[in-house]
Amino acid sequence: MNKLIDYFARQGVFITLISISVFFIGIISTIGIKREVFPNVDMDMVKVTIMYPGASADSVEKLLTNPIEQELQEVEGIKRKFSVSSEGISYMILQIDPEQTTTKKAKDDIKDVVDAFAKYPEGSEAPVVKAIESKLTPSIEIALAADLPEFQIRSAAKYIEREIEQVKGVAKVNLNGVRDIEYRVQADAKKLRENQVSIGELVSAIRKQNVNIPGGSIEPNKENRYTETIVRTVSEYEDEKDILETPVRANTLGDIIKIKDLATVEKTFTKQKISYRINGLPGMSLTVLKKESADSIKTVAAVKKAMVAIKKKIGSEFSISYINDTSVYVKRRISVLSSNLVVGLGLVLIILSLILPVRVGLITAFGIPFSFLGAMAFFDAGDISLNLISMMGLIIVVGMLVDDAVVVTENAQRYREAGLEPLEAAIKGTQQIWAPVTVSVMTTMMAFGPLMFMSGIFGKFVKNIPIGVLVALAISLVECFFILPHHLAAWTKKGNNSSGILGKSWERFLSIPYQKLTEHILRGRYLITAAVLCFFAYTLYFAKNYMPFVLFPKGGVENFIINIEGPAGSSLANTGRIIAPIEAKLLRLPKSEIEDVTTKLGEQRLGNNDPRSKRGSEFAQMRIYLTPEADRTRKANEIIETLKTTIKPDKNIRKISFEQISGGPPVGKPINIGVRGQNMDDIIAASLKIKKFLEGVEGVNELESNYVKGKPEIHLKLKPEKLAAAGLSIQEVGNSVRSSIEGIVATSIKKLDDEIDIRVSLGKYDRGRSSSILEILIPNSRGALIPLSRVAESYESSGVAAYQHQENLREVAIT
Repeated sequence: MNKLIDYFARQGVFITLISISVFFIGIISTIGIKREVFPNVDMDMVKVTIMYPGASADSVEKLLTNPIEQELQEVEGIKRKFSVSSEGISYMILQIDPEQTTTKKAKDDIKDVVDAFAKYPEGSEAPVVKAIESKLTPSIEIALAADLPEFQIRSAAKYIEREIEQVKGVAKVNLNGVRDIEYRVQADAKKLRENQVSIGELVSAIRKQNVNIPGGSIEPNKENRYTETIVRTVSEYEDEKDILETPVRANTLGDIIKIKDLATVEKTFTKQKISYRINGLPGMSLTVLKKESADSIKTVAAVKKAMVAIKKKIGSEFSISYINDTSVYVKRRISVLSSNLVVGLGLVLIILSLILPVRVGLITAFGIPFSFLGAMAFFDAGDISLNLISMMGLIIVVGMLVDDAVVVTENAQRYREAGLEPLEAAIKGTQQIWAPVTVSVMTTMMAFGPLMFMSGIFGKFVKNIPIGVLVALAISLVECFFILPHHLAAWTKKGNNSSGILGKSWERFLSIPYQKLTEHILRGRYLITAAVLCFFAYTLYFAKNYMPFVLFPKGGVENFIINIEGPAGSSLANTGRIIAPIEAKLLRLPKSEIEDVTTKLGEQRLGNNDPRSKRGSEFAQMRIYLTPEADRTRKANEIIETLKTTIKPDKNIRKISFEQISGGPPVGKPINIGVRGQNMDDIIAASLKIKKFLEGVEGVNELESNYVKGKPEIHLKLKPEKLAAAGLSIQEVGNSVRSSIEGIVATSIKKLDDEIDIRVSLGKYDRGRSSSILEILIPNSRGALIPLSRVAESYESSGVAAYQHQENLREVAIT
C-alpha cells in the first residue's frame, strides 16, 4: 500500500486525467440520470382478478375464490395467499417466495392454472393475472370535472387520454370513473307476455342479425383471369335504429314481430359501480404512468405542457387539476441534496481555513464533489435511479465525505511544518495513517452494510440507502489515498507551512488548557468510563420507553383521506347524498390550506394493490389535497383534528374514519392478523374475540376488520319436482333471471377505436321491483314459455312466507 501511495503521488499527468474524467463523467451522469419516486423493484407478488358482474360476495367466494385457491395449491413457490371476495369481483394477491422461484415463472404457472380452471360460472369474465411491480407507480393524476352530461365529460377524458399517450416518456394512461358505452335493449315485461316471447329469443335474434361471416374467395376464371374476389355475408349494426328493426319472430301469414314491438333501445353506459367527483363537480381522472426508463420530472413537465394546448381544445367549461404529482417529492428531495452539498462544502471550507492554510483547505474540500460525482457516475452506469430512497443515502453521506481527507491533510501539513518538501510530506503523511483511516471509514461502511441484506419487499427498497453511502465512502477513500497526495504536493507553495487562524490561536492559547484537561480525564478514567456507561444506559432506557419507533412519519405528506360507510345496501346515489354535506364542509376550508377534494363513491382503497380495499355502493372515500406545508399555518394532523370535531357519524353514516397518508414505499399496516377456518360464522366470532382482546392492549388503535356485510339479497329456492313437471332445469331458471335483471351481452358493434356491447334485459321499471321476478318467462325443453310464478306457490296457498326477513337476507321461497 505504501508503494502504491508513493507511485500515484508522483504521477501528475495521470492523476490530473483521472480527476478531469471523474468530474466530466460525473456531471454528464448527473444531468442524464433517471429521476423517479421509488426504485423499480420486483414486489414478489402476483395479482389475480376475476370479474363476476351481479354476483354477491358469497357467490363470488363459493364459485370463484375458494375453488381457484384450491387449484393454486399445486403451484410451487407461493408463500402466502391473500384473497378478497366482494360484490361482483374476486381478487387474490399471491406472495412469491424468491428462494423457490421467480416472479415471472410463478406468474406463468399461476396463469396456466387459472386459465385451465374449467368451472367458471356463466357470466364471469376472463381472469386477469398481473405481476405487481413498483414501476407501475403513477407519475401524476389529471382530474377532469365539469357540470356537464357524462357523455361530454367522457368524450373530453378520452381525448385527453389519446393526446397524453403520445407524450414522450408516457407508458400508459389509466382512466378512472370512465364507464363503457353500451346499447341497452330494455324489454317490456307486459309485451313479452302478450307475444309469448322470452328474453332469450331477443338475445338470439340480435346475435344472429349482427354478423360478418367470410365466405371465401372467387378464384380467377375465363371471364376474369386476373382478379380474385372475396365474398362476405355482412349484416352489421350501425346504431340503435338497426337494432330496433331486428326481426324476432314471424308467423305463417308473414306478420313480423320486431325488437321495436317489444323493447326500447337506449345508448347509455354500463352499470355504475364507481363514481368520481372533483371539488364537488362530476368528474373523471386520468392516471399517467411513465415508462420504466423515463425521467419522472421530465415526463410530468411534458404532460403539463401538453395539457396547456389540450385545455384550449376541450373548452373552458372543464376544470382541470393536477393531483398526486410525484415529481414534486423528487424535486424537493433533490433540492435538499443539492443544498446540503453546497452548504456542507461551504462549511468545510470555512472550518478548514481556520485550521489549515486556505489553499490546503480547498484541496481537502475537493474530495466532496469528487466523491459525489463519482457516485453519480456509478449510479448511472449501474442503472440505479436517483429516487427518494437512494437520495436519502447520499444526503446522509455528504457530511462524511471529507472526514478521511481532513485527517490525511492535517498529518501531511504536520510534516510540512516540520520542514519536509510538499511531495514528501504528502507521501509520508498518507503512508503513516492510511491503515487507521481505512479502519475508521470501514466502521461506518459496516454500519450501513447490513441494510444491503434485508429481506422482503421493504429490504428491496431500503438497499438503495447503503448503496449510496458505501459507494460514496469508497470513492472518498480512493481519492484520499491516491488523488489527494499529488494535489497536496502540486498545488501548495513551497515554504508555505503556516497554519490557519485557529491553528495559530491553538498554539498560543488553547493547547496548554487542552493538555491539562486531558491529564485530568486520564487520571479519573474509571470515573469517566462509569459516567459514560451510565449515560449510555440512560439513553437506551429513554429510547425504549419514551421514543416511539415510526418507520415513515406522517408529517410532510400533503394529503389525507376520509373513509365513509353508509347503511348496508345503500345505493350509489344515496351514498352520494349522504356525503354531500361533508363534501361541502371540506370545500369551505381556507384556500390557503386546501387545493383539491376528490370523492370516490363505491370503493375505498389507497392504491391499486391495497389488500384492505373495500368495494360496494355504500362505501365512499374522500381525499383532501393540501397546499405545501411551508405555505400554511396548520399541519395536516391539526386540520384532521378540527374536522373530527365537526364531521361525526349519524343515523345515515355507519362509520367514518380519518387517515393521514405516510411517506415511503408501500409497507402496509404494522401488524395484520388473519383468521382461517371452515365456517364463516366461526371465523367472524373468532375475529370479534381477537378484536375485543386487542382493544385492551396498550398502544393499539385504529382496529379494522375487512369483513363487511353485503347488501340485502333475494334467494330463489326451487323445488326439483315442480321444475321437472314444467320441463325446466335450475340452470335455465338461473340464466333467465340473470338475463332479465343483470342483462346479457348479445353481441357488439365494433368500431375502429371502440367496441360497444348490446345488452338485453328487462326495462328499468320491471328491473326495479322484486315482484317482476315471478313474472319472468322461461322457455322449457318443449318450446313452451313457463312463467316463474307457475312453479311457485303463493303465500296464501302454501303457508310459507314469500319473503323472510333475516338481518340482511331476504328469501323468495319457491316450493
